[in-house]
Amino acid sequence: MSVRNYILSLMKDERKGPVAAAMKAALAVLSGFYSAGLRIVDLGYRSGVRKVHKAPVPVVSVGNLTLGGTGKTPFTMFVADHFLSSGRKPAILIRGYGGDEDRMLKEELADTPVYVGQDRVKSAAQAVKDGCDVLVLDDGFQHRRLARDLDIVLVDRDTLLGNGKLFPRGTLREKTSSLRRAGVVVVTKADRLTAAEKAFILKRLDGLAPGSVIAEAVHRPAFLTD
Repeated sequence: MSVRNYILSLMKDERKGPVAAAMKAALAVLSGFYSAGLRIVDLGYRSGVRKVHKAPVPVVSVGNLTLGGTGKTPFTMFVADHFLSSGRKPAILIRGYGGDEDRMLKEELADTPVYVGQDRVKSAAQAVKDGCDVLVLDDGFQHRRLARDLDIVLVDRDTLLGNGKLFPRGTLREKTSSLRRAGVVVVTKADRLTAAEKAFILKRLDGLAPGSVIAEAVHRPAFLTD
């Protein structure tokens, strides 16, 4: 097992024993520093020290709270396609890691421009200059420099909110209380939940994100290709 996978197994509490316990304690210390950094960043935005840039067109963000895939990119495509079908001119803003997400977006949404770059504010300005009238951020919940009109947060049926611990002790990128910023929370793969599981999850999300719309989504193949 690689070091990366071993650490990931610790973060998910899949490892037991004295060595694992010691490693988890070390990761918990690092989580404390990470948490302090998040609080400083949040205070900066709330106090106005960190500037939030407002685009002249609507901005919708699709993101999540945990590390790993929750279906953000397919959902981003779904949102962009919705706007395109409604007669709008959407653009997708993605940070870009040179991976499958970039290729998937460009191949599947040939009529929607994809702007790749770490500076989403700069990408937004270019998209507006190019005539786009709505911007969709892929994996944008933690990116707060660009103001958004709607935050959509995906919660995966398999991982939910992880073990409730922040990175690197756990898989949370932010505390669960940050869900209060979300306008819509989507439970993905909801068709694989039992009635009791679904009721429990929906009740918990309603408490974490009061006033937000709680939706359900399913993953199904649309077509088969060779």
